[in-house]
Amino acid sequence: MIGDDEEEESDEDDKMPVFTSELARLKEKELGQAGKKDPTLGEDVDLGMEVDDDDEYRSQYSDSSEDKDDFMIRNTDSLLVAATAEEDHSNLEVYIYDHKSSDLYVHHEIILGSFPLCLEWLPVWNGKKTNHVIVGTFLPEIEIWNLDSESVEPTAVLGSLEKSEEFKQGGSKAMIKKYKSGDLGTHTEAVMCLSLNPKQQEYLASGSEDSTVRIWDLDDLQCKATFSDIHTDKVQAVKWNSVNDQILLSAGYDSKVNVLDVRDQSSLTYAMVPKSAQDIESAFWHPTLEHNFAVSTESGIVLGYDSRKLDAPVFSLQAHEKACSNVIFSPHIPNMMCTSSTDGTVKVWDIAANGGTNPAEISYRNIK
Repeated sequence: MIGDDEEEESDEDDKMPVFTSELARLKEKELGQAGKKDPTLGEDVDLGMEVDDDDEYRSQYSDSSEDKDDFMIRNTDSLLVAATAEEDHSNLEVYIYDHKSSDLYVHHEIILGSFPLCLEWLPVWNGKKTNHVIVGTFLPEIEIWNLDSESVEPTAVLGSLEKSEEFKQGGSKAMIKKYKSGDLGTHTEAVMCLSLNPKQQEYLASGSEDSTVRIWDLDDLQCKATFSDIHTDKVQAVKWNSVNDQILLSAGYDSKVNVLDVRDQSSLTYAMVPKSAQDIESAFWHPTLEHNFAVSTESGIVLGYDSRKLDAPVFSLQAHEKACSNVIFSPHIPNMMCTSSTDGTVKVWDIAANGGTNPAEISYRNIK
């Protein structure tokens, strides 16, 4: 039974305002005391605020130990990030998964300035382990956000909205010349897809509504290569080969799937997806078989290819009745492929079944 004193204290706590992390950072900035640690709370938390022993309201406004515990990110926690979009705002939601309790909850949110279209995790940056995510949006810029922070600004930006707008409004002759030579240094339309090189993680590939594919150096935040004539419509998917990290896969709304050695554009080979399959939704390399990849389409068809003979697919599979939004291979089980659809279903396939020409469905779940 709760005592009268405890009940009265609980009622008072309910009426007390709670300091948000944003207010904490404002106070921290005002006092110039960023990065101060509370030694009583261990290494997992950084309050960023100095304790004022003379503050008569300190005990009333301090977070409870339970709230502080929820806010801490431990080495044993897993982080997941999801992009969400409402009518009037877009967010990155940073989730914490606690393995011990099996709890999954939103730890904090990061407000984005534009509708998000694609994400890519950045685990290493400038030679250091990091916790950033790369975001492509309806803007021509690519943003890099620090997930350990609730900053209202990205850590870095690739490309330039200003240059893009100037180019679209006519631009100078020099700018148009730069664009034609691939030297503009920015996309000019929405960034629709991203892929981080699996072995050289300073290199990022991006595809855009402007029909170009660009390679970025994340160390100096510059565009190092532009492929402006390999697609004639929006680029929906880019993916580095996980075995040969010089090979890039790109797929667009022009029904074209390119296999390109980025060191030599003359090496380009391509497949044309049948028009009956409609627009390409995603593309993914097999993680261990260097020459094999799959493409999913708006019609729900999934096509498997061998990059050494692109004249015809290895298999063609009506995986879903509605658009197949994503296809991926298991990194641990070589013959396992997973597909998801706008019909709310996820399916698992054995691509080795029937001699590899007709994958067999082995699992199905409706996740609506």
